[in-house]
Amino acid sequence: MSKILITRRTFQEAEDKLKQAGSEVVIWGEPDSPDYEELLKEVSDIDGLYAHITNQVDGAVMDAAPDLKVITEFGVGYDNIDVDAANKRGIAVCNTPGILSESTADEAFALLMAMARRTHDLPQLVKRGEWGDFDPLAYLASDIHHKTLGIVGMGRIGGEVAKRAAGFNMEVLYYNRNKRDEEFGATYVSSLDELLQRSDYVSLHNPLTPETT
Repeated sequence: MSKILITRRTFQEAEDKLKQAGSEVVIWGEPDSPDYEELLKEVSDIDGLYAHITNQVDGAVMDAAPDLKVITEFGVGYDNIDVDAANKRGIAVCNTPGILSESTADEAFALLMAMARRTHDLPQLVKRGEWGDFDPLAYLASDIHHKTLGIVGMGRIGGEVAKRAAGFNMEVLYYNRNKRDEEFGATYVSSLDELLQRSDYVSLHNPLTPETT
């Protein structure tokens, strides 16, 4: 029987599926994930590690788990896992690409709307009792409809943001390493400078790499 360590409370369905597959499932009992030193101790006899983004999973952690065969990440990003170290040790690394693309796009567009319509700072005036007579110069917000949105990085999430912008009659420009075949009604621009000059709003959806820092 394989032994799986889950480093943070997870969905019951995921735990049940692992048990149905015949695995022994151990869930870290504290509200927070184990810290690095605790993780080193907990992995000594596991076959699989179900890690959280807060867990640093490097070569030392892998060496502390001689039976480790697979590391899976709770979520999409796996910056916390040393993939090269895993490859050298023959350990598979898994994540869940695409599962949060639409949800993340919803959040990004909600933040864009909140910023433009000032749905955070203006209610604070009311809560503090500072709302006076309507002052159009002080209280007016900005529209997003019929404005131009520039998207930097037209991957899964960028494409979903473009779809949402279309519903608000926005012109959408995008800058990407390559021109996309599926552009979601957006227009490709060949330089970041052009995108910034033409956009009323800019939404960043590129990964953190040496090229983008």
